[in-house]
Amino acid sequence: MTEQTVQAAFIPTARQCEQAVKGLTGDERTDAWDAEFDRIRERVDAYMPSNYVTIEHTRSLFVIGRDNAGWTLDGYVLPRLASGCVFGQVECDQSTLAALTAKVMPSGPPDDNYSSPYWGWLYPA
Repeated sequence: MTEQTVQAAFIPTARQCEQAVKGLTGDERTDAWDAEFDRIRERVDAYMPSNYVTIEHTRSLFVIGRDNAGWTLDGYVLPRLASGCVFGQVECDQSTLAALTAKVMPSGPPDDNYSSPYWGWLYPA
Protein backbone atom coordinates (compact mmCIF):
# COMPACT_ATOMS: atom_id res chain seq x y z
CA MET A 1 0.00 0.00 0.00
CA THR A 2 1.36 3.41 -0.92
CA GLU A 3 1.54 5.97 1.86
CA GLN A 4 -0.91 8.79 1.23
CA THR A 5 -0.43 12.27 2.60
CA VAL A 6 -2.87 13.42 5.26
CA GLN A 7 -4.42 16.78 4.36
CA ALA A 8 -6.56 19.15 6.39
CA ALA A 9 -8.58 22.31 5.87
CA PHE A 10 -9.96 24.88 8.31
CA ILE A 11 -13.72 25.55 8.23
CA PRO A 12 -14.49 29.04 9.62
CA THR A 13 -17.25 28.82 12.25
CA ALA A 14 -16.64 31.73 14.63
CA ARG A 15 -18.80 34.23 12.75
CA GLN A 16 -21.90 32.02 12.72
CA CYS A 17 -21.36 31.05 16.35
CA GLU A 18 -20.92 34.69 17.40
CA GLN A 19 -24.21 35.59 15.70
CA ALA A 20 -25.94 32.72 17.51
CA VAL A 21 -24.80 33.92 20.96
CA LYS A 22 -25.35 37.65 20.48
CA GLY A 23 -26.80 39.11 23.67
CA LEU A 24 -26.37 35.92 25.72
CA THR A 25 -24.12 35.51 28.76
CA GLY A 26 -22.70 32.74 30.93
CA ASP A 27 -23.83 29.15 30.48
CA GLU A 28 -26.58 30.19 28.10
CA ARG A 29 -23.94 31.69 25.79
CA THR A 30 -21.72 28.58 26.01
CA ASP A 31 -24.65 26.25 25.32
CA ALA A 32 -25.80 28.32 22.33
CA TRP A 33 -22.24 28.43 20.92
CA ASP A 34 -21.88 24.65 21.28
CA ALA A 35 -25.29 24.02 19.68
CA GLU A 36 -24.44 26.25 16.70
CA PHE A 37 -21.02 24.62 16.32
CA ASP A 38 -22.64 21.17 16.35
CA ARG A 39 -25.19 22.30 13.74
CA ILE A 40 -22.38 23.50 11.46
CA ARG A 41 -20.41 20.30 12.00
CA GLU A 42 -23.43 18.15 11.10
CA ARG A 43 -23.91 20.20 7.94
CA VAL A 44 -20.25 19.75 6.96
CA ASP A 45 -20.35 16.01 7.79
CA ALA A 46 -23.16 15.58 5.26
CA TYR A 47 -20.77 16.62 2.47
CA MET A 48 -17.80 14.42 3.44
CA PRO A 49 -16.71 11.38 1.43
CA SER A 50 -15.64 8.40 3.54
CA ASN A 51 -11.93 9.26 3.33
CA TYR A 52 -12.42 12.66 5.07
CA VAL A 53 -13.84 13.43 8.51
CA THR A 54 -14.56 16.53 10.60
CA ILE A 55 -12.73 17.15 13.83
CA GLU A 56 -12.85 19.88 16.47
CA HIS A 57 -9.55 21.39 17.56
CA THR A 58 -9.12 24.50 19.71
CA ARG A 59 -12.83 25.39 19.28
CA SER A 60 -12.37 25.36 15.51
CA LEU A 61 -13.65 22.92 12.89
CA PHE A 62 -11.35 21.12 10.49
CA VAL A 63 -11.77 18.44 7.85
CA ILE A 64 -8.95 15.93 7.68
CA GLY A 65 -8.30 12.89 5.55
CA ARG A 66 -6.35 11.30 2.73
CA ASP A 67 -6.91 11.81 -0.98
CA ASN A 68 -8.12 8.57 -2.54
CA ALA A 69 -9.36 7.66 -6.04
CA GLY A 70 -10.39 11.19 -7.02
CA TRP A 71 -11.89 12.06 -3.63
CA THR A 72 -9.37 14.84 -2.99
CA LEU A 73 -9.38 17.82 -0.65
CA ASP A 74 -8.84 20.44 -3.36
CA GLY A 75 -10.63 18.68 -6.20
CA TYR A 76 -13.71 17.33 -4.42
CA VAL A 77 -14.15 18.07 -0.71
CA LEU A 78 -13.73 21.87 -0.72
CA PRO A 79 -15.71 22.43 -3.96
CA ARG A 80 -18.51 20.21 -2.63
CA LEU A 81 -18.61 22.18 0.63
CA ALA A 82 -18.67 25.43 -1.37
CA SER A 83 -21.72 24.17 -3.27
CA GLY A 84 -23.50 24.24 0.10
CA CYS A 85 -22.12 27.71 0.94
CA VAL A 86 -19.57 26.31 3.40
CA PHE A 87 -16.11 27.59 2.57
CA GLY A 88 -12.94 25.88 3.75
CA GLN A 89 -9.36 27.09 3.69
CA VAL A 90 -6.33 24.88 3.19
CA GLU A 91 -4.24 26.91 5.62
CA CYS A 92 -3.02 24.32 8.07
CA ASP A 93 0.46 24.80 9.48
CA GLN A 94 2.52 21.72 10.30
CA SER A 95 1.93 21.91 14.07
CA THR A 96 -1.87 22.08 13.60
CA LEU A 97 -1.78 19.23 11.08
CA ALA A 98 0.30 17.15 13.52
CA ALA A 99 -2.17 17.84 16.36
CA LEU A 100 -5.16 16.92 14.17
CA THR A 101 -3.47 13.77 12.92
CA ALA A 102 -2.63 12.71 16.49
CA LYS A 103 -6.31 13.07 17.45
CA VAL A 104 -7.60 10.75 14.74
CA MET A 105 -4.72 8.34 14.11
CA PRO A 106 -3.47 5.72 16.54
CA SER A 107 0.24 5.62 17.28
CA GLY A 108 0.64 2.20 15.69
CA PRO A 109 -1.18 -0.29 13.52
CA PRO A 110 -4.58 -1.48 14.74
CA ASP A 111 -5.01 -4.69 16.68
CA ASP A 112 -8.15 -6.77 17.28
CA ASN A 113 -9.24 -4.54 20.18
CA TYR A 114 -8.88 -1.24 18.32
CA SER A 115 -11.88 0.59 16.94
CA SER A 116 -12.09 4.06 15.46
CA PRO A 117 -14.71 6.06 13.61
CA TYR A 118 -11.86 6.87 11.22
CA TRP A 119 -11.05 3.24 10.36
CA GLY A 120 -11.95 3.51 6.65
CA TRP A 121 -9.48 6.19 5.69
CA LEU A 122 -6.81 5.34 8.21
CA TYR A 123 -6.35 1.80 7.02
CA PRO A 124 -8.04 1.36 3.62
CA ALA A 125 -8.53 -2.22 2.53
